[in-house]
Amino acid sequence: MSLWNTAWLSICYCVKLVTVTHRIFLWVKMWFPSSITKLLIGSAIWSVLVNLPFIWTVQIMFPQNTNITDGSVRSAMKLKILYTVLNLLLSYVLPFTLTAICIGLSVMSLLHHVWRIRQNVSQDSSSPQLQALVRAAVTMTLRVVLDLTFLIILIYTFAVSLNVSPVIETLFWVYLISYPSVQAFILIFGNPKLKRSLMVIRNRQDV
Repeated sequence: MSLWNTAWLSICYCVKLVTVTHRIFLWVKMWFPSSITKLLIGSAIWSVLVNLPFIWTVQIMFPQNTNITDGSVRSAMKLKILYTVLNLLLSYVLPFTLTAICIGLSVMSLLHHVWRIRQNVSQDSSSPQLQALVRAAVTMTLRVVLDLTFLIILIYTFAVSLNVSPVIETLFWVYLISYPSVQAFILIFGNPKLKRSLMVIRNRQDV
C-alpha cells in the first residue's frame, strides 16, 4: 500500500512538473487530480485482496524429527512460486516502476530548470529558488533509493523462501520496520516548511 501511495504521489508531482504534449500525458494530467481519492482507497482495498491468498498458500516447514513445541527450532516458509511472482509484480515491482519513471522525469525537469536558472547571470548557487529545486531533486532521488532497497530486500527474502540466517533476517526486519519512519524523515527534511515546524516542536519540548 505504501508503494502504491508513493506511486500516486510521484504521478501527482510528475504531471505538475513535466511538460509533455502527448495526448496520453495530457489525459492523465486532467484525469488524475479528480481521481486521487479513489486511487488511495483502491490502494488499501487492493493491498488487502492481493495478500489474502497468503493465508492458504503459505506452508510452514520444520526440520525432520524435531519437536515443534521447542522454541529453539527454526521454521521456514514455503511459498507458491506462481503466486509469489504475481504478488511481487503487481504489489511491488509495478508501483515501484511507476514511481521510478515519474520521479526520473520530474528530476530531469527540475535539473533542466536549474540549468536554465544558472544561465541567468543574476542568479547564483545561493539563490533560494535554486536551492529549493536542488533539494527537491535530492529528496526524490533518495525516495527512489529507499524504495529500491525495500524492493530488493523483499525479492531476496521471497527468493530464499524466508530461510535466511538470523543476522540477515534481523537486519531485513529492522529495515522493513523502519521504512515508514525513514520515508517520513526524507519527506520532512526535504520540505523547508515541514523542517521548520519540526524544529519548532523540538524547541518547545526542550523548554
